[in-house]
Amino acid sequence: PDRTVFMELLSLSSTTVSSVSAHSVCRDSAHSDYVSNRISDLTGGIHSGCRFVQDFCDGTNATAVRSLCPVTCGCAQEYEPPAGFYASRLYGCPLACERTLKAAMQAQLDQGGTARSCDDVPVQEFQTNPWLRRYF
Repeated sequence: PDRTVFMELLSLSSTTVSSVSAHSVCRDSAHSDYVSNRISDLTGGIHSGCRFVQDFCDGTNATAVRSLCPVTCGCAQEYEPPAGFYASRLYGCPLACERTLKAAMQAQLDQGGTARSCDDVPVQEFQTNPWLRRYF
């Protein structure tokens, strides 16, 4: 691998997920042999790029997928991100995505939009909503 990839691997090997996430950008990783091979390993050989990994974003063990493919995993997505409950810095999503999401939500409010209310969903939603059913 080239020096940049080597330095990235060296850095990742000695830090926490949260600290790596704090310094990562909110964009899917550029195509390289390393990224292709890593995504292939993470998806059991099914995929080699971020484009089709949405089904691999939402598990507790998908931290690497979210960190390599934060846009595809919806790390800056307000509603029902593919990463599900794990769309946070603690689970591999870059802090930059959190900031992007907050800025987009604020811009929506500044333009006269309304914020989504933070209400508990009715119990039946856990039976009928496909996004929520993944967890129960």
